[in-house]
Amino acid sequence: MQREVTRLLDELAPERANPRATKPDGTIQQHRTPNGCILQADTAALSVTWYAEADDQDRVGELQIMLWRGVVSHRGASPTRTPAEVIRQEVLNPIERPTDESVWNSRDGKLYTTADLAGHCGGTLSADSGAHVLRFPSLLELRKRERGKNPPS
Repeated sequence: MQREVTRLLDELAPERANPRATKPDGTIQQHRTPNGCILQADTAALSVTWYAEADDQDRVGELQIMLWRGVVSHRGASPTRTPAEVIRQEVLNPIERPTDESVWNSRDGKLYTTADLAGHCGGTLSADSGAHVLRFPSLLELRKRERGKNPPS
């Protein structure tokens, strides 16, 4: 299961050899944490956090996806005057013995592959953030921009 968590986090916020070496361009800053990531814009953020032990003892772990209004605190950042406010929270659990490529199950019964879940996170930013605080580009749009700046060699 840890491999799927790592794949998801790498898709959302790839680890960099030296994160302080380059200043992020674009509107979304990507921050990795030991058990998740934060995608931060000027006035909104999305955090994805993996908990290896779920509240419910029958589960292997749980993944929490939270949409925030404001700036989410993270290690190495300047303190903010106003705490971030949760707009939406979603909890997913891994499927222990998947019968197809779906490995994540939301509380409302929707199944996701890891790639679909990464797209869902980007869609959450695009769909929900615009109505509340800011219009985020989708993760797919950001990837296209990155590829345009750094053509494959």
